[in-house]
Amino acid sequence: MQLRRWSRYRPGCPTRSWPCSAAACTTGLGAALNTAAVIPASGVAVIGCGGVGQSVIQGARIVGAAVIIAIDPVPGRREASMRVGATHTFDPAAEDPVEQTGGRGADYSFEVVGRPDRDDALDDALVLRLAAVEAAETVFRVAHQLRGAIGFCDEAALSWLSRYSQPLRRLPLGPSATLDLLTRRLGRRPLAGLFSEASG
Repeated sequence: MQLRRWSRYRPGCPTRSWPCSAAACTTGLGAALNTAAVIPASGVAVIGCGGVGQSVIQGARIVGAAVIIAIDPVPGRREASMRVGATHTFDPAAEDPVEQTGGRGADYSFEVVGRPDRDDALDDALVLRLAAVEAAETVFRVAHQLRGAIGFCDEAALSWLSRYSQPLRRLPLGPSATLDLLTRRLGRRPLAGLFSEASG
């Protein structure tokens, strides 16, 4: 692994927080610096100031945004936002940030609100697993048929690969169980993550 990809943690920092802080930092900074490409002297609104939101605020500060608005109902998160670079903080239940900025609003807005009632990432992972397992089943079936159609009688290597890859394709969930779990999770609502109709 390249040295620049390592993160340094203070002594005594609990190891369970390492992946969370690394993921939050790269997600938030990447959103501000790369995805949105915030420009200097612009206005930025961050809705949700948890770990990812704090990193978006830092990214906006790094590029020199003139106004950085942190919007979160939790007072401690609003205070932390001011420490990492926010210029204004607002409680969404108590005040309207657009009114407070003289109607100007922001040039860039980031919604980084966790949804405890729904986990779209798990739904997306199940859809990807289902697609991958179905694709593997199709590839092995077609490969067997093609080898037979072109006159190859020795299918030992293909049979071996098919047989020994079955645990990977069927555990912990095979296609039917994956589809069943996904259907139970979704109920009648449509997908809302990567595979939603809105995402194309």
